[in-house]
Amino acid sequence: DVEAGVFDGLNAVTSFKYCFSDCTALTTLPAGLFAGRTTAYDFTYTFENTGIAAVPAELFADVRDYSSADLSYTFAECKSLKTVPATLFEKFTTVTSPGFKNTFNASGIETIPAGLFSKNVKVSTGFEETFYNSASLRTIEGPIFPKTTTVSSLAYTFRGCTALESLPEDLFENLAESKIKFTGTFMNCAALKTIPENLFAANSIATQFTFTFASCTALKTIPGNLFGANEKMTSVKSLFYCCSALESIPETIFATTPAITTFERAFAGCTSLTAIPERLF
Repeated sequence: DVEAGVFDGLNAVTSFKYCFSDCTALTTLPAGLFAGRTTAYDFTYTFENTGIAAVPAELFADVRDYSSADLSYTFAECKSLKTVPATLFEKFTTVTSPGFKNTFNASGIETIPAGLFSKNVKVSTGFEETFYNSASLRTIEGPIFPKTTTVSSLAYTFRGCTALESLPEDLFENLAESKIKFTGTFMNCAALKTIPENLFAANSIATQFTFTFASCTALKTIPGNLFGANEKMTSVKSLFYCCSALESIPETIFATTPAITTFERAFAGCTSLTAIPERLF
């Protein structure tokens, strides 16, 4: 157990790095745990591998809104944590990096609420590997990212989310003006059965789609117009690498993407393919 006032008087504290890491018997957190800690911004590994099953919505309400705020691995390996409040990170309006890298790495998170990162409008690479290896993740309730121009990478954000079967069509719609690299974003999502046709419809300035769906071993079909709005994409290297259940390739998938310079290993390891469309390229 932890009492709400345990940190009272630490008026200059900046970091709670590893503070409760590996406290496996810790199951609950008081809402006012960081109340009044207005100088704190480093929460790296703070609750890693604890037994917490819920997080108070106001947990970070009083902390410092700082560009270098760090929530890397904050809830990593919290196997009992199934979801978090949609407003949990709204205080961090100026964070750029490290931001939310691996925040829920290998956690028990099952549901991501819509709008979880809606206030984090300055993040650049800070959403990389955020839910990496969260093998229990089943539901993304809608757009979770902010309306911003700054996000430059969603590398491996959902990699290894092996229970994720479907994706909301509007997942990336708020990032329409961000030039994003979708490197390995859904790599090894082994239960992913379908891809919404308009998943990338808003991301017309995105250029790199390398390893994006690599090792999605349950994926059988690809929407014909999946990249219909992505005229500037230049690389699809290993895009569907080792999608071993993929049975067909739509002839139109690259019909509107004239800037692609490499198709290296795009369909390598797709062992269920029986034909290649004549006009694919």
